[in-house]
Amino acid sequence: MARPKAGAILGAVSLAVGGALCIVLALVVFGDVLCGNDPMQPGDKCLVTGDSGSAWHSYTEMQDQQKQRGPIFGGLGVLLLLGAVGTLVKGMRDSAKEALQDASAQAWTRES
Repeated sequence: MARPKAGAILGAVSLAVGGALCIVLALVVFGDVLCGNDPMQPGDKCLVTGDSGSAWHSYTEMQDQQKQRGPIFGGLGVLLLLGAVGTLVKGMRDSAKEALQDASAQAWTRES
């Protein structure tokens, strides 16, 4: 099996780190219901401000919003990990193809 070039390895590592980070975020950060950085308890209210103004949201509303983000980050993490594997496989195939071309060029040169 041919070894992928440094660029393919670097790309795969970057994708894998990003994927792992997204999965950790999905499992850890989105486990607690937060208002900003502060944990919320049932019965708490959270003031959310944005471009369109500000509004108070209940614990349940914040929990529903944050539950939706967890699977999104988890799915993104899985896609990034799959991209890392694909990058490594492509890098190995490209290296093997290049090695085969070099070997055939050397064989052709020896015959001439």
